[in-house]
Amino acid sequence: MVKFWVCGLTLFLFLFSKALAVEKRDYEFETLLIHDSPDQKIYLAFEKTGYLKNVSTEAGVNSLVVVKKNGTFVMDPGPHRGYVDKLFKTITSKYRIELPPVKWVFNSSAKPEKVMGNYTFLKSSPTFISSRKTAAYMERKCEECREDMMREVNPRELVGSEIVIPNYIIKENSLLHPELLDWKAISFSCIKQTGDTLLWNENLKILYASEVVFNNSIPSLAKGHTKPWARGLEFLRTLKPTHVIGSGTVSSFGDFESKALDFNITYLNLIYEIAKEDYLLGIFRDGDSLPKGLANFINTPGFDRRHNLNYQKVSREIELEAFNQNVKCPPLSKDFVEKENKQKFEGKLNGAVPLVLDLTSPGVYTFQGNIAEFSTKNRGLISNFSFIEGADCIAVIDTGGSLHAGKSFISAIRKISSKPVCYVINTHVHPDHTGGNKAFSKLNPPPEFIAHKNFTPAYVNRFNTYNKRLLELLGEKNVLEPYTVTKEVKDFLQLDLGNRKLTLTAWETAHTNHDLTVFDHSSKTLITGDLLFVKHIPVIDGSLNGWIKVTRQLIDFFERLSNERYGMKIIPGHGPLQNDERGLKNQLNYLVSLKRSVKEALRDNISLQEAMKSINSELTEVWQISANYSKRNISAAYAELEWED
Repeated sequence: MVKFWVCGLTLFLFLFSKALAVEKRDYEFETLLIHDSPDQKIYLAFEKTGYLKNVSTEAGVNSLVVVKKNGTFVMDPGPHRGYVDKLFKTITSKYRIELPPVKWVFNSSAKPEKVMGNYTFLKSSPTFISSRKTAAYMERKCEECREDMMREVNPRELVGSEIVIPNYIIKENSLLHPELLDWKAISFSCIKQTGDTLLWNENLKILYASEVVFNNSIPSLAKGHTKPWARGLEFLRTLKPTHVIGSGTVSSFGDFESKALDFNITYLNLIYEIAKEDYLLGIFRDGDSLPKGLANFINTPGFDRRHNLNYQKVSREIELEAFNQNVKCPPLSKDFVEKENKQKFEGKLNGAVPLVLDLTSPGVYTFQGNIAEFSTKNRGLISNFSFIEGADCIAVIDTGGSLHAGKSFISAIRKISSKPVCYVINTHVHPDHTGGNKAFSKLNPPPEFIAHKNFTPAYVNRFNTYNKRLLELLGEKNVLEPYTVTKEVKDFLQLDLGNRKLTLTAWETAHTNHDLTVFDHSSKTLITGDLLFVKHIPVIDGSLNGWIKVTRQLIDFFERLSNERYGMKIIPGHGPLQNDERGLKNQLNYLVSLKRSVKEALRDNISLQEAMKSINSELTEVWQISANYSKRNISAAYAELEWED
C-alpha cells in the first residue's frame, strides 16, 4: 500500500513539474521593420525559442504587423493572449512606438497556432478576415484544437477563451478589404485542404505565404497536393517577391528572402519525381532508405521527422494519379495580380436612375425617399438613405428598398467620390432600408455589413415573408438575399473613416428590437433610421413604451448638443432633414397620445375594433399614409398595454 502511494505521489510530482515547466516556458521574438513610410509601417516578427514545435513539427508562426494611421493590421496573431501581448510589447519597446488599436486580423489558414489568439483583440472590435474554407474548417475543428493546444502550451492562457471565427469572407483571388486595397488575396484553397490564402503586396513586393512556403524547414505535405503546390509556387516566383514570409522555425531574417521559394519548389519537385520513379519500378521505400538526390535537405530542420511522411503522402497521390483520381487545381493567373487596386462593381449598373443626393453637411449626402408604399412606380425608393465620406473611405447608412435602389445609390456615390465603400450600416431590418444591400454585396471587395446585435435573427425570421411581399408589390424576385453581418453592435461601436469618426448606438426595443443610430462627430449629424418618422406616420414594430423612452432620450441628446459650437442635424428614416427637435417632439406627442387613448379604452372596456374607429381620426390627421398604419399601431399598443398594471 505504501508503495502504491509513493508511486502515485511520484507520478503527481512528475506531472505537476511538467505542467509547471509548460507554464514557465517562455517565448521571445525577433522583429524587423521591413517597410517604413508616412502611410504605414510593416513589422516582420518570428518567435525564436521554438515555443510551438510541440504543436507542429518545427512550426513557427511568422507574423506581419502592419501599422496604419487609423489602425493596426495583424496577419496570423498566434496561439493565445500572452503570446500576442509579448509580440506587441516587443515591437513597441524596440521601436518606441505606440500601436493604434487592432482594426483587422487575417487568418491565412485554420492552423490553431495561428488563429487561437484571435480573442485577444475582441475589445477593439476588429474585422476578422479569412477564406470561406478556412472559416468553415475553424468552425468544425477549433473546439478540438483548443484542447490540443492546452495540452502543449500554457493552459492558463486558453481556459475559457472565446473561439473567434472570421466573418468577413474574402473571395478567391481578390482584393483583401476596402481599407486594405494594397493587399491581394491569392487562394491556395484547392491546393491546401486547410483553405490557405496568401497575401501579396505588389507595390512593396511582400508575399505573406502562410504554410504554402516553409522558411528554412521541410514542408509538411499532409494537407496539400504536391504537384499543384509546386506549380503554385512557381507562379509565386514569377511575382519576384523581395520578402517571403512563410511558416517554420527560422534562424535569421535571411530565411525570409525569395530563395525560400526556390528551396520549396526544388524539394517538392524532387520528392515527386523520386516517388513517381519508385512507383513505376514497384519500389516503396521504408524510413531507413534515403532516396538519391536529397543530400541537400538532410540537415534542414524537420527532415528526420517529416520527410518519410511526405514520401508516403506523395506515393499515395501518384497511385491515385495512375487511376485518374488525383486533384486537379486550376492554374493561377497574373491577370488578377495585375488588376487595378480599386473597389469595383461586379457587373453593370444597368437600370440605375439618376438620384438627387442632398449635401446635408460637408461629406454627408442623403437621398430623401417618397412617403409611399412599395410600388413598381417608385421601385423601392421610399426611405431615406445616406453616405458619409471620410479621408479614407465611405460609410453607407441604409440602402433603399430594392436592387434597383441599391444600384442607383452606388451610381450616385461614384459621381461624387471614388473612395471605397467600407461599411454598409443597416439601422434596422425593414426591407425599405435593406433591399439595396444586394447591390452593395456585388462590390469587390465587398463592404462590411454592420447592424444591431438582434438584427440577424430578425432578418432570418422575416426573410421569406418580406421577399414574398416584395414580389407582389415590386414584381422583383429575391429582393433580399442571405448575408453575414460582419460586426454586431451590442452597445456602442466606433468607426474611423479617416479623420472622421462615427459612433453607432444600439438601442433598447423601440421602433423595432434592433434599432441602430449613427452619429457623425465631424458634422454633428445624427442618422436615426426609423427611430424618427417625419410626416410619415410612425410605425410600431417593437414597443410603444420603449419608443417613448428612446424618443425622450434622443430629444435630450439633441438639446445637450445644441449648446455646442455647431448645430446638430437629424436625418430621419422617412421625411425631411431636421435642424431642431420639433420632429422628435411631434413623434413623442403622437406616441404618448396613442398610449393615453389606448389606456383609456382599456379602462373603459372598449373592444379593439371599437377603439380603432374612435382613436383613429383623433391622432392621425397630421400624418401621411396614416390609413395604412394607424390601426396596426393601435393593435400593437393594445397587445402591449393590455397587461400593464
